[in-house]
Amino acid sequence: MVTCGYRPGSDVCTDSMRLAMEELTVRGSRGGTRADATAALRAVERGEIQPLIAATGGLDDVPEFFAQLAAGDATGRLVVRPAPA
Repeated sequence: MVTCGYRPGSDVCTDSMRLAMEELTVRGSRGGTRADATAALRAVERGEIQPLIAATGGLDDVPEFFAQLAAGDATGRLVVRPAPA
């Protein structure tokens, strides 16, 4: 399990049976190097990690995305895709 970013005081829940049966490791990290970020992106490309996307929008959606973040209502990544040039 990898989590990027955190909100102090929030709980992270997971299936404890899956942790035990699949002998998974949970590791916390507060930072990383550029190499770590590159390795994580490569794992996403290979399909080893599937990020949770809460919403995808354009630049017009940024104020709403910030409101969701401020309220703690975003349960995944909020992806902004600017219009092509």
